[in-house]
Amino acid sequence: SNEYATAQFVPETFAEDAMTRGADEAARRIGATEEELAKIAEESHARARRARDEGLLSPVILGAFGAKRDELIRPSLSASFAERLPPLRNGGITNAATSCLFSDGAAFVSLSGRRADFFGSGHSFRILGAATVGSDRMRSPEGMARAVEKVLERTGTREDEIGRIDYNEAFAVVTALYRRRFGNESNIAGGALAYGHPFGASGAVVLLHLLCAMERSGDALGVAAVPAAGGIASAVLVAREKIE
Repeated sequence: SNEYATAQFVPETFAEDAMTRGADEAARRIGATEEELAKIAEESHARARRARDEGLLSPVILGAFGAKRDELIRPSLSASFAERLPPLRNGGITNAATSCLFSDGAAFVSLSGRRADFFGSGHSFRILGAATVGSDRMRSPEGMARAVEKVLERTGTREDEIGRIDYNEAFAVVTALYRRRFGNESNIAGGALAYGHPFGASGAVVLLHLLCAMERSGDALGVAAVPAAGGIASAVLVAREKIE
């Protein structure tokens, strides 16, 4: 069967596949190809597998019902296979490999004031600022860059001071957009293409991935960002600090 379900994130006056349409339109506007998006999907799964094997996320993973492994990671996914999958909509470019899947999950970050102690590592992470912006609701993936720019502007932070930016990779085109706009490291543990998108939890997931990556790399500043439905996008700037 070629049937699939999509989340209804945009008011019913728009098509049920509004999110997929938005991803396709964003891809068209930047000239992304099926080959480019398929390669991004392959890389996301490969990074997720490597992060799992190296235990990068172990400090923030809690077992549930005996399970402690993400089930959607497909280490054998190849770009050539992903590229051959049919698009989700006629005339589109996004397919089942270059868009995230439904998944169950939960995540939380406990703050003391605006600071989170990182599991006895001797470091804490402090939220320096946050921003939420609106953009074209039919091209929601494009909003992330504006949210990142806004939080940097609001906090007086230069782009070259940021070690990494982790974001919700709901579609491969989000990564294509990111790479055209920013040059620093991102999503080294893989993204939602590999882990899935547990609605309501993905923001915390992205933030936890960022904290783990910063603790591993020693980066002092990082940004977690989410391009969301309806053209809304949010970003937070965090600092890694030694606990005195």
